[in-house]
Amino acid sequence: MKIIQAAKSVTKMSSEELEYIVSSSDDMSQIYAAIQEAYNRNILNVFYEVCLNPQILSDKKILNYTINFMDKMTLPLPIDFLNMFMGVLEAAKGSNEFNNKITAISLKSPWTSAIALLDKNTPNETVNLITNKNRLNIPSQAAHNNAIFEMMIELTSHTNLSWNNDTSAMVLLTRIFQSPMDKFIDVMSKQNMGITVASIFLGASKQIGNSKLRKNLEDNQSQGAKLAVGMEKIAEKGINKNNIDVVLDTLQYASSEHIKEIWAYIEISVSNRNDNDALLPELIFNYVGRGNKSISDLIVEKDPSMIITLIDFAVKNSNDSNIKSSPSFSKLIHIGLQNPSTKETILQLPQEWFKFIMMTPENREIVKEHFDPTSKEEEMERSNLEDLIGKGNEWHKKYSSANTK
Repeated sequence: MKIIQAAKSVTKMSSEELEYIVSSSDDMSQIYAAIQEAYNRNILNVFYEVCLNPQILSDKKILNYTINFMDKMTLPLPIDFLNMFMGVLEAAKGSNEFNNKITAISLKSPWTSAIALLDKNTPNETVNLITNKNRLNIPSQAAHNNAIFEMMIELTSHTNLSWNNDTSAMVLLTRIFQSPMDKFIDVMSKQNMGITVASIFLGASKQIGNSKLRKNLEDNQSQGAKLAVGMEKIAEKGINKNNIDVVLDTLQYASSEHIKEIWAYIEISVSNRNDNDALLPELIFNYVGRGNKSISDLIVEKDPSMIITLIDFAVKNSNDSNIKSSPSFSKLIHIGLQNPSTKETILQLPQEWFKFIMMTPENREIVKEHFDPTSKEEEMERSNLEDLIGKGNEWHKKYSSANTK
């Protein structure tokens, strides 16, 4: 009944009023009614607002309305459709019930097909249907000027969209196995791409010995390509004093999800280091590159959960006093002491370690109280005594003057 009442009230609302309900109301019955009304009246801006709000779009009923609305839209599609489609793909991932409609939307135009092939959340069956229907994986049947390919190049050149769908990457890379100088792959290897797709491209270039493809990827300035190339070098060569800048540059581009993988390579290198790299543990905290940050600084900045891992690493290499006295280690301790989840672990370090560390007065007090809890009690007692005496600090003068009269 509440939904029906809400529906009656929205029939006379303007598109702006409906959009406002979707963007600001906490009443789901109102939101449902507004979306249903927008669907009936083909009001695009309401659904655009829905797609910008992942929390609302996660509601299956609203997602279904939105997908149905996009499915019935006709060409030419508005530029806002790009973000709408990407929002829907994110919300529908892992739910097969929407696959048929998503495929239908993907096949509306070369533009929508290109978005589907680039987006990481597109269902595999949609990717396969697009490529098979258009024979995109066959170089002789899909020339460089294919409309879908042109849109993929356009989107990765002039928007912030990158190629993140690993299924389409693996399917379309079969072109270069058939024709090593394939123009489409040559162009796309220079475009904006995510790390997974870039890694797939790197693997293919190595497998078939395609130096031109590898050169394209090494020169590619997109974040995903830089990270993929850097991580490949770290995986192959580890870390040593000669390539530490490669590690620093790679960390600059890394997101939190890749930090633990990079650190695993670093730990292996430290365990297997030779005499020439005896100072490697120290360099992880002391050496700073062009960004004036050490490996330790960048790791904690990207993934604060790594604090304890780095502390344990320092403990294992505690024979190196240069680690304990480094600014990066002091920064690590400062961040750790401010975080309730890591504070107690930090305070388990040997007391003498804190003599090497630069600390704020607040942190110094935390450490002092931990190792000498009685000092805090004595200080409080002294403070209370001083307050007590201070309140009557004229008593001795009064007593003296009374005896001199």
